[in-house]
Amino acid sequence: MKSTLTTLILILFFLINLPQAKAQQTPEDILTKANEYFLQGDFQNAIIFFTDFLKSYPQHFAALDNRGLSYLALKDYGRAIDDFSSAIRVNKSSSMSYVYRALAYQGKNNLPSAKKDYEDAMFYDVSNLEAYYGLNMLYVGNKEYERSLKLLEKATALDPKSSRSYFLKAVTHTFKQDTAKIFENVAEGLSWDSTYYLKNTSKDLVFVKAERYKSALNIFSQLISKDPNSYLAYFNRGMIYYMMGSNDKAESDLKKSKSLNKNPTELETTTTDKLIRACYRLD
Repeated sequence: MKSTLTTLILILFFLINLPQAKAQQTPEDILTKANEYFLQGDFQNAIIFFTDFLKSYPQHFAALDNRGLSYLALKDYGRAIDDFSSAIRVNKSSSMSYVYRALAYQGKNNLPSAKKDYEDAMFYDVSNLEAYYGLNMLYVGNKEYERSLKLLEKATALDPKSSRSYFLKAVTHTFKQDTAKIFENVAEGLSWDSTYYLKNTSKDLVFVKAERYKSALNIFSQLISKDPNSYLAYFNRGMIYYMMGSNDKAESDLKKSKSLNKNPTELETTTTDKLIRACYRLD
């Protein structure tokens, strides 16, 4: 009887204090929770909490951007565009908001709008490398390889030590079928930074970059299906896996490439070996 009474008192205490506990959840608490869900990749819950926070602060452009990125991750491109457009109305010079919206336009296959947003991003921040890299992928998709390489040269001039620019040059040379340049670019990228994925990927764009490279993976997988003995196709797919952070798959493809390359140049051998080691951050 005494145990039952104690339990009832505890339940009553909880019910009395529940409204007070809810009242103590400030907009700042809600935003913190939203960002936690976002960084954990729980985009459904992130949207719920960002939406709740935006009821109190409808012009908080960072929250609009992050909710837009959550929609983007879920491939709800229309809502993503709406959020990024709202963020831009609040802060017209927010360069990354244009980059984010460009990615959403790409998801809807609206490439002219994506191109304009990348260009606007560069207008408001000439050093925004994400804008250069995004536009580069559009050029590659349109087979405008020379324009792609010129754009990446500008990116390299802005940050000569960014390995990502060199890797994207290698990707472009892959489609140009310029074998020597592929290995030269990868070697140069690794000479600046052999921890590409960790240092060149902000958490808000991890999933976006993975989406960008899926089309390249499909192309190289098709080439491998047509020619299972192509060392270059395996190397290129391994390089893309490495850029995505899929280290096990990268290592497997790179080792396969090495076994298929019967007459490798010294550059091909050293670059392949170094890229394999880089998969696990080894010196």
